[in-house]
Amino acid sequence: SIPRHEIVTTGRKKHSIMMIGREAAGGGENIRLWRTNLHDQLSYVQDALLAKSLTYEEFHEGLQRSTFCFIVPGDTPSTSKLYKAIFFGCIPVIFISFPSLLPFHSILDWSKFSIVVRKDIIRMPGQVDKLIARLLQIMEEPQVLTNYQIHLHQAARLFNFSVWEWPS
Repeated sequence: SIPRHEIVTTGRKKHSIMMIGREAAGGGENIRLWRTNLHDQLSYVQDALLAKSLTYEEFHEGLQRSTFCFIVPGDTPSTSKLYKAIFFGCIPVIFISFPSLLPFHSILDWSKFSIVVRKDIIRMPGQVDKLIARLLQIMEEPQVLTNYQIHLHQAARLFNFSVWEWPS
C-alpha cells in the first residue's frame, strides 16, 4: 500500500467544503458562537460535509473526500486538524488573526496551498458568502485547483514528522 502522503489527488472531490466540530470544546464562548455562525452559513452549500462528531475513520475519510477543510479557531492557531487536513490532501481554509503564527511560516508560502483569512471575517456582513463563492470558483478552475493541490502535497512532507531524520 502506498503511504497517503505519497499520493497526489487532484481535481474536484465528493465534498466541496468540510467543517467539523460546530460545538467543539476549546476557545471559549466567543469561539463556540463563531463556529456556530459559520456552520449555519455553510449549511447552504449543497455538497458541504458538516458534522458535529465523526468516528476516527469517518473523520479521515471526510478529509480525503473534501476539497477544502475549514480550520476553525481554537485554543491554538495550529491544531491537529490543520495537520491532518494537509496530510490527507484537503486544502485548509484557515481562520486566524496572525498568519505569522502558522507553522513553518518563515519557509512556507501558505498562500500557495491554503486559503488564509482573518478570523474576524465572520462578523463582516457578506464576507463569508464571498469566501464561499471564491472557494467554489477555485473548484471550477481546474488548473488553479490543481496548483493548490500540488503545492499542498509538497508542503505535506514538512508535516510528516515520522519521516524526518534528526541530527545525531
